Amino acid sequence: MNIVKIVYGQDRGGIYSCETQYLQFLKEKGVHITLVIVGKGDSVETYKSLADQTIQLENVGVRFEGGLIKRFQLLYNAYAFGRRNVNEVFNVINAAEVDAVIYRREAYMFLGSFIAKKLKTSCYWHMANSINNSSSRLLHKVLSRVLEITPIANSIYTSQTFGKGCELVVYPGFNDERLIQNSSNDQLALGIDPTKPIYGMIARVCNEKAQDLLVEGFVHSQAAEEGAYLLLAGNYSDKGFFEKIRQKAGKLWGSQVIYLGLLEEVASFYNTIDVAINSRRNAEPFGISIAEALFMKKPVISYYKGGPEEMIQHGENGWLVYEISSEAYEMAFNQSFNDKNKWTEMGIRSFEKSHKFNSKVNVEKLLKIISKQY
Repeated sequence: MNIVKIVYGQDRGGIYSCETQYLQFLKEKGVHITLVIVGKGDSVETYKSLADQTIQLENVGVRFEGGLIKRFQLLYNAYAFGRRNVNEVFNVINAAEVDAVIYRREAYMFLGSFIAKKLKTSCYWHMANSINNSSSRLLHKVLSRVLEITPIANSIYTSQTFGKGCELVVYPGFNDERLIQNSSNDQLALGIDPTKPIYGMIARVCNEKAQDLLVEGFVHSQAAEEGAYLLLAGNYSDKGFFEKIRQKAGKLWGSQVIYLGLLEEVASFYNTIDVAINSRRNAEPFGISIAEALFMKKPVISYYKGGPEEMIQHGENGWLVYEISSEAYEMAFNQSFNDKNKWTEMGIRSFEKSHKFNSKVNVEKLLKIISKQY
């Protein structure tokens, strides 16, 4: 099988994790991958190492946001980008037959469609985010039909935000190999009391992820009063927001609220914590860190909207938060703390739920979709 994937040279976070693990598993399946890399950035060299053939393009610089007029301007820019580059891509591809063109970012819809039509093959949009308003929904429905693009949602929630015409769901998934590589169950060396409950969140530190509300809720919780710890892992770029988190933690900063920075050894993080957390100010389209935590047999506290509702049953393998407030997270900490004697049992249920979110399972599903077997 031969596929063309369009990626962004500055990918990071969830999209980057998904793209790299999918590329790895596709190669292991013997799929020939031509990678069209848009723009330069930190992800370029890794992407190149995972492809059989690469084509480097200029950065389109389009993000579909803002008012209606601005969106139509961005739409034209994306169209012009596709027209400008389709022949370059077509002329470089050596494969006699390409089975699919796949992209994730909306800005590549025209390029993806134009390439697919030139190659007389199918084009798939593996959605990275949900659709948040009716005008965007209508726009994407029309464009998908006109450009002959098949949307594939990254969760049932995302599928529902698109509506009719987006019945296929392929989860971004998690890579179990990076979690089971640490077979010794090593934990992070933090010098904390191992007899106290340890909560932890691993994610980019930013306003969208709501670590400020999480920390404020923790500080006022029964868990904190009883000496529990909250570990925060992930990088940050907004110094003002990071300082806000420090202020919310108050005297607990550095003692019970501990910032770990960017972590590469995620297995050790999950081995260290008792309960995983995924706080948000908005819907979580999927939630890779939640899927990882399930695989590592951890109960999870999470804001409910989006993918988390598929992964977590309240009181069974975690606790869902239904409001965007520090008080709601405080309540979740209290509920989880009072359920301490159930954590092991809840962790087993988490592991049982994790299989369908494994990247290998979802790569298999994607290949069946491309082969018209699904």
